[in-house]
Amino acid sequence: MTKDIFSERTYLDVKLIFEKPRVLDAREFKTCLLHALRTLFGASGAAMEAHVIRHDGVRGAGVVCVWTSEAEKVRSALTLVGEVDGQPCRFEVCQESTCLLGLASNSDNFLQVLVQKLMPDTI
Repeated sequence: MTKDIFSERTYLDVKLIFEKPRVLDAREFKTCLLHALRTLFGASGAAMEAHVIRHDGVRGAGVVCVWTSEAEKVRSALTLVGEVDGQPCRFEVCQESTCLLGLASNSDNFLQVLVQKLMPDTI
């Protein structure tokens, strides 16, 4: 039986959106991610591997790499985040893919931009 090396990891394109705009550095972003896992799953959540492989502090976005078997748990933990340091916020998972290259294109965004260009008065 061969192992499919491309499906062992899942990449999540996530955004951390604050009610009042706030800029986080990569360390703070990862701390928020790990806090979400620890809060929902306790010690087993703290032991989950979640690596921030790209971070944009201005947009509050990043790409997180997790084991595919744990991707659903990570999404659940992120969905339940309601505040960070006492400030209301939410995580939004924009895309998910087992291939990092799959995050390079966003067909939903492409269609929205196309419709806006072709029919600007309808939106």
